Amino acid sequence: MKLPVSVRDKVESGFDIPIRNTGHLIEFAEEGSLPDWSMINVHPQRWHDQLLPWLKELAGQNVKNVIKRRLVRRKRI
Repeated sequence: MKLPVSVRDKVESGFDIPIRNTGHLIEFAEEGSLPDWSMINVHPQRWHDQLLPWLKELAGQNVKNVIKRRLVRRKRI
């Protein structure tokens, strides 16, 4: 069954690189600790300077994440 949403937030890569934030990612890159090939998944449509649009995006993403978790769990069963 093909799910109508993307649940690709996590991949099996063989790497365990715990990046905490943007600054931490920059540190890893500058010290050469990242693999030769990397993919960074960004969502510029979520970037807002105003509080209300940012809060709406945050709430919407939280709802989507709950739905994704339930779909992933259902798929495993």
